Amino acid sequence: MTTKQQLAKKGELEKTFQGTISSKRQITIPAEAFRQLRLQPGDKVAIQVRDGQLHLTPAASDFEAITRQHISSGGSARDAYQEVREMRGWTEYDDEAQQE
Repeated sequence: MTTKQQLAKKGELEKTFQGTISSKRQITIPAEAFRQLRLQPGDKVAIQVRDGQLHLTPAASDFEAITRQHISSGGSARDAYQEVREMRGWTEYDDEAQQE
């Protein structure tokens, strides 16, 4: 199964967005892409230059750091997941809207 088929199976079709680079070298991420990735202002992104193309991906998340913290203190990954959701203000409604 190809990556595109895997994405389609998950309901996450690949889409190309167009952003704008300001005179200060800042890139505007289109709102739809921002929402799909569930980014928040202040989140970090990893920037890679590969074969003449610029690739942006969300950097190591707060989820990873919080998960390590929970597990090292005897907690569970599920607790970390819930904590991150609460920090970001995510609700069950967000999950339903993402699936539509």
